[in-house]
Amino acid sequence: MSAAVAWLSTARAPGGAAIASIEVRAAAPDALDGVLGAVGIPVLRTGQVRLADIAGVDTGLVARWEASSAQLMPHGGALIIDTILHALAASGAEVGAPEAPGGRYPEARDHAEACAMDAIARASSTRAIDVILRHAELVRRGGRASASPELDRLLTPPLVVLVGAPNIGKSSLTNALAQRAVSIVADEPGTTRDHVGVTLDLDGLVVRWVDGAGLASDSRDAIDARSGDAVRALADRADLIVSARDAQTPAIAMESGAPVLRVGLRADLRESEGVDVQTSARERAGLTHLAREVRERLVPDSALASETPWRFHEAL
Repeated sequence: MSAAVAWLSTARAPGGAAIASIEVRAAAPDALDGVLGAVGIPVLRTGQVRLADIAGVDTGLVARWEASSAQLMPHGGALIIDTILHALAASGAEVGAPEAPGGRYPEARDHAEACAMDAIARASSTRAIDVILRHAELVRRGGRASASPELDRLLTPPLVVLVGAPNIGKSSLTNALAQRAVSIVADEPGTTRDHVGVTLDLDGLVVRWVDGAGLASDSRDAIDARSGDAVRALADRADLIVSARDAQTPAIAMESGAPVLRVGLRADLRESEGVDVQTSARERAGLTHLAREVRERLVPDSALASETPWRFHEAL
């Protein structure tokens, strides 16, 4: 048994959080002193709270509530959390066991259920709940969990970038999917000259949706050029590109390795290529179909139905 255990006792937010909490519990007070000292934290008396450098990566509060336990409260960015946890592991602490004595889920009946409870608490998508519970049972039956990049998107929202020429209805599509005004809509080409980001729930999958500025191949405007460069940079990082066009405007070619879903906007004017969508105030045909198609491209039905145990938690 390890001399100390450490675990993240707050849920991981998709975009990070202001403050995180990392619990450290040791078998004896001197073992706790050794672990804290290894990550650069000076000795604290029982009941003492102080501001301290943590693992050389952040300054945060450290509290020693009991002789053999301490709470580290750094900023909640993913890189900071992971760096501190890795430093604690290097110090000899066992890291990432949510069912550890005094951990967040003492009511869990076993390791698999504790991991499932922790994963559900930080999952971004509603579809994740049933999937995690099913795979926890597969692990409990003796299945060896393995990575699934597609199912991991149920935990961390993937990036979807909407691209297309100016004034074809991209902003109207974004507003319709969000069911509120998040993008400026006007008949004047080039109204949106910067990208607009919004979190959307599409068929039970939460995505980071970016409505990119209109890409005009013949524009000589310096601002348009910079906007276009920004959209292409986002597309290079995207998990999925939604390439929009209308009946009179061709699709924009993107040099990116991400898969592409083609969407025809303003379908009331004329049938166009791909998933046809109408975003007028009176009729919003195709939005449900589009949401399903986006989800299928990112987390396909085959992945959701897979019986291969998914490693949905780092402690599995």
